[in-house]
This record gives sequence, C-alpha cells and structure tokens, in this order.
Amino acid sequence: MQMIKPGALRLKKFNFKMVKRLFNFWGAVSLLILVFSCKSASSGFPVNPLELFDEENGFFIVVPKQADISLIQNVISENFSDLSEKDLETALSRIEKAYIGLANNKSTSTYQCAVSCNIPVNFAPKIFSPKKGFSKTEYISEYNSSKKYNIFSSESLNVSLPSSEILLLGRNVPGMIENFVHLEQDGYLPGEENDLKMEDTVFHFLDGAYDDIRFYANKPQNFLSMLLGVNLDLKLQWVKGIMKPDPLNENQYILDLTFNFKNIKYVKAGKVLLSIAFGLTDSVSQMDSPTELTISGIKLNKKQVYKLITF
Repeated sequence: MQMIKPGALRLKKFNFKMVKRLFNFWGAVSLLILVFSCKSASSGFPVNPLELFDEENGFFIVVPKQADISLIQNVISENFSDLSEKDLETALSRIEKAYIGLANNKSTSTYQCAVSCNIPVNFAPKIFSPKKGFSKTEYISEYNSSKKYNIFSSESLNVSLPSSEILLLGRNVPGMIENFVHLEQDGYLPGEENDLKMEDTVFHFLDGAYDDIRFYANKPQNFLSMLLGVNLDLKLQWVKGIMKPDPLNENQYILDLTFNFKNIKYVKAGKVLLSIAFGLTDSVSQMDSPTELTISGIKLNKKQVYKLITF
C-alpha cells in the first residue's frame, strides 16, 4: 500500500458536484454523536485528518463548524428532519471540522472524508448495524498487525472510526487507516523526510481553516463551470478560495478567490473574463505575482451553497 506525506499530495481535476453528496454524511456523523457524553482517551502521536488522504484527490475543501454553524445545522436538519432541537444542539456541539478530498476520471467521481469529532469507538457497531444495512469487517493494519479496526459498509457508504477523534468516510478507507496507524505510532508518514514541495503550502493553507471555509483545486475548469454556470478556458494552474459569512448580510457569503495562470500572457484576458463572469461590482482584484490574481469580496448567496451540499 502506497503511503504519502502531506506535501506529496498530487492534486488532480475534480467534480464540484460531488460536494453535495459528501455533506449528506454529516447525518451519519450526527447519529453517532447524539448518543454519548464521554470522550475516549487518545494514545500515541496526534493525527491531523488532512494527512490521511491518498494521492487520487484533486480537489480539497475544509469546513470548520466555527466558520458557519448555520451551514452544518442546515445540512443535518435537511437530511434528518425528525431530530429534536435538543438532539441537533448536541450533534453540533460534537462536530469540529470536516476535511474532504474529491477525485474524478472520465466516468466516475469519488471522495474521501475525515471528520474531526468526539465519538466513542465502541459505539460505532451499535449505529452501523446490520439492521441499518451495514456489514462489518475487521481490518488488520499491514504496518502493525496488532492494530485492528472495524470497517462498516453499506451500498453507498464505507466508514471507520480509528479513534474517538476521527471518523473516516468514502473511498479507500483501509488506506486512510494505514496512514492513521503510521502517524499515531511514529508521528510521520514514509517519505516525510523528503524536501518540501509546493503542495506543503497547500496543506498549511487548508489546515489553517478556523473561522472560514477553504478549498483548493488544481486544473480547476470544472470548479469554475459549476460556480459560474459557464465554461471558461482560462489556462489556469490552480485556484484556491476562502469563504466566510457576510457580517452585513446573514444570507450570503463573501468569497475570495486566487487564480494562478499557467503563463503570464493569459493573465490580462483572464482578468477581463473573470470580471465579466462574476459581475464584480463591489469586489477588488489585485496581482500577487505576474501569474497570480486574487479577487476579493465576491458575494455568494448562502442558498447556492446549501443546494450544493444537500439533496
């Protein structure tokens, strides 16, 4: 099994439509959270959920509860309308942050999700039970055969709880578990001693999300098409963004986007097209480098975001 370090992530193209599928699994997280009140003690080195992904992902988004609790509340309420107000409040108090990676090829899109939370490991079998359509398998770590973990599977969901603080969902759960074992036992992943690369900057940018929602995409044409509803060929190397609630309007977000162009000759035309596409009447644009353009203050209605992340 191939292991990677945070800085070795190879970011490929993505399908932004997958985002709305991912957040439906907040409901699964909330079901676990609602039924406990104590926290299991952790052991070994601390594990950052963002370090658990494999190399297939091409788009990453980090969503902290602190950024906008109303967004998480909306997602859980939409998917689990029978939850009481008290249960919803309990669930929200136990969720911290979701780290999500998306990958796609010509025909399929897949995801990985690692949720920072507070859930007793021994309660997972009671929630992901055969009565609820789940089967359980025991996974033995290839790196340390004394480490055994339960993986629960249904037709649409693979999930594991390697510790009380991390919930894993989606593609290649065994691979994420192996990364977890390495990090918890040794504090690093194989190859971590290699020289730092550009992707380390991406890692720290995403991991820095606290009171904002952050995302990053390499080859980001699909992202722009989904966001704008039009297909713009801007010759971009990557796009990253930060989204926060608008303090002056509770119904919208303020979005800052940074575009890195493949060549300086594409910047001027790209800037004009982006200005037209976004209708940037109140936004501010600036060049951070000869090939890097940041547009700040883009207004985005919250309903647009809710539609992306709920069914």
